[in-house]
Amino acid sequence: MHDRVRKTCCRLVFLVVVAAPTLVMLSWGIARNTSLVKQQTKLHWQQQLAVKLGLKVTLAAVENPRPGLIVLRGAKLYDAESGLDCGSIAIIRLSESAGQQVVQLEDLQLQIAQRPETWQWFVQHLLRQTGLGNVVISSGPVDFGALPGEMAAGSAEMGFACHLRSEAERTTITVNLTNPRFADVPVAIQVHRQHQASAETQVTLDTAATSLPCQLLLPLFPQLAALGEETSFRGQLSARESVDGQLMEIAGEFSGVDLQHWLGPVCAAGLTGSAQLQLQRARIINDHCVQAAGRLIAENGLVKRSLLRQAARELGLQWIHDLGAEQGIYERLSCRFDLDESGIVLLGEDQGRYAGSVLRHPHGVLLAAGVSPRRLSSQALARSFGSPSTAGLPLSRGALRLLQGPGPQPVLQARPTPLPAATVPR
Repeated sequence: MHDRVRKTCCRLVFLVVVAAPTLVMLSWGIARNTSLVKQQTKLHWQQQLAVKLGLKVTLAAVENPRPGLIVLRGAKLYDAESGLDCGSIAIIRLSESAGQQVVQLEDLQLQIAQRPETWQWFVQHLLRQTGLGNVVISSGPVDFGALPGEMAAGSAEMGFACHLRSEAERTTITVNLTNPRFADVPVAIQVHRQHQASAETQVTLDTAATSLPCQLLLPLFPQLAALGEETSFRGQLSARESVDGQLMEIAGEFSGVDLQHWLGPVCAAGLTGSAQLQLQRARIINDHCVQAAGRLIAENGLVKRSLLRQAARELGLQWIHDLGAEQGIYERLSCRFDLDESGIVLLGEDQGRYAGSVLRHPHGVLLAAGVSPRRLSSQALARSFGSPSTAGLPLSRGALRLLQGPGPQPVLQARPTPLPAATVPR
């Protein structure tokens, strides 16, 4: 080959293989760091996140440190309708590994207790997505903000891991929350939604050894709001919702139940205090409890004389001592119950000095169950709380109607899927 031709070919190869790619990379790097391109990239990601999450999202910066890795900084989450602040994430790292999307979060702060309706909408919106694929989300401790009850004393931060699988037929979300005190036994939450003409959503929860504030569970179980702001739950809970109706099953313990909030104002129910609601089992269909067995315990609350009179007359309880006033302090309420479609049986304390006592104050027993308690109708129980209706207990604001008499039976047949011992892939 002629020397001039050889030199020309070498120059062309150098331009194509070395110079041109270098110039392209330099131009891309310069363009990527211009303010206009940065702003356009940030707007693009804000819009993408808003569509996927159903929330308004703002970002402080978007970085692409290497191919295949996107870093979003300073994410702020807002209610899409009201614009109210509902959370923030300091850093979001997006990548892919082994055919699945990997999302790593740092400094995750969620205001679930303050914005339960927003996060309920977020869960519903996420479940309706059909093309998100296989996503693994991990985070350090999540700050749930100001929480009442047990977690307010320093357990408001929990470890968080999530596995989301979104397909054409169904969407499944598995969440593990790790309490620092019970790190080996995480809280397991699993949510399924079938994408069919008759869409169905199933939620199962197993708190293991952790007592969770009900405020954190409102996005999944909004009915729990009726038990009061400082109520916590430990146990198993499942719910299923479809076009045919709602079904909920519970086995566990509610602590810090606000009796006034649950049963209604003290002027109507005549009973206040903070209670423990221990449920061996409960089955609730369309807000009507068709089966329940357990115990209600409360201490140092207020009771009205009118309630004593009503309870003695309608429930067949023995009215042993009077208050001496229209309203007084009770020392202990202890009521065992067994409810089914035929009615309800009420029992008092099962042992000790005050065996048989249902309600007592410092000077003695106020109400006691009989030696052979009879099965009562739910209407009698409602009348004892001063309800003008015989349809059920006068529970306020769409409460979780435990101890309410059975209503019309819906067409629900199948039970929810068993509670999972869910773990998130690493």
